[in-house]
Amino acid sequence: MVDVVPLLITGGAGFIGVSLLDYLLDLEPKRYKITVADNLSTGNYQLLKRIIEVKGFEIEDRLSSSPGKVCFTNVDIRDREAIKTVLAGQEHVVHLAAQTSVIPSLEDPFFD
Repeated sequence: MVDVVPLLITGGAGFIGVSLLDYLLDLEPKRYKITVADNLSTGNYQLLKRIIEVKGFEIEDRLSSSPGKVCFTNVDIRDREAIKTVLAGQEHVVHLAAQTSVIPSLEDPFFD
């Protein structure tokens, strides 16, 4: 029996995050305990939910996900206390959260 690996995908509701999740759920669906973190500023929750359901999984809106379920948490990675909670217990992190536009980054680099 293979150990279940806790895996966090930041920016997981974005185009690349949803594509990665789709791939992982096809690859070894029971191998990962997946948590998706996204602030939904540009991510698409409905697409994320649809991919999860089409693959035969359930989405949980809490941090105690189990194999066969994918946890979603609406969190901004710039919120240190919130992200500490999300990171607790994770063995791997795929960091895809990012600003998708250059202009806001130039206008306010501290916010970005």
